[in-house]
Amino acid sequence: MKKLLALVLIASASQLATAAIAATAEEDVAHYVAAVNGPLSVRIKAIDELAWKGISDPRVFDPIEQRVLAESANGFAGIDSNDIEHDIRALSFSGQAKYMGTLSKVAADSRYARTVRTGISDLPHYQAWNPVISNRATWDPNLSDDDNRLINMLHSNDFVLKRLAGKRMYFENKDPAVLEAAAAAIKASFHDKHSGDDADGLAWMIKGLGSAKQMQYRPLFVQIAAEAPDHEAVSHAQRVLDKYLPNP
Repeated sequence: MKKLLALVLIASASQLATAAIAATAEEDVAHYVAAVNGPLSVRIKAIDELAWKGISDPRVFDPIEQRVLAESANGFAGIDSNDIEHDIRALSFSGQAKYMGTLSKVAADSRYARTVRTGISDLPHYQAWNPVISNRATWDPNLSDDDNRLINMLHSNDFVLKRLAGKRMYFENKDPAVLEAAAAAIKASFHDKHSGDDADGLAWMIKGLGSAKQMQYRPLFVQIAAEAPDHEAVSHAQRVLDKYLPNP
């Protein structure tokens, strides 16, 4: 799971829409089918985005699987290892159990065994996450598709998924509706004791919200710093106050 989040950290800037023009699910699939079959730079960018788009359609991932199998049969000769690792990770983003066999086959190559283990571990998470991320029944038509995806993630009960949303907020998204969803998620959970991935998820939501530098959230960070039972939450809230929202 840590490798997934590291991948999201270094991913190129996503195509967050500035206008609230919704694409249909079929249009999303068509876009990514074209992208994963496109030039290398386009393909890599698309795979990075698939880490949080909530797409599971085999039409997107079958060409990636076919490429992995062909590369594996050739011993991955002449292929950049970073490209191979992207393709391996992409299969886990699908949440489709049908790709487990291919991942297991590639695990026999010691060069990629670690990446495959991460993918096999993450795939069941995406099986649960993708329907949540892409649930259009809850979408606000006044927001962009990607804002709606982030809000769906923040409304979930899974702190690892919330962590993924917090990271995207920290590095890219500062939409007021997404900030409000993050603030609500933090308020609902910061008084509880967390550990492990849950504590890290709360911390990243705090960092994501704090990076927006919005003074209206200062009282929330003051409260977290004073009352949260998690040291990690207190530390990040205080850091937000010191770095972004000092006492006026």
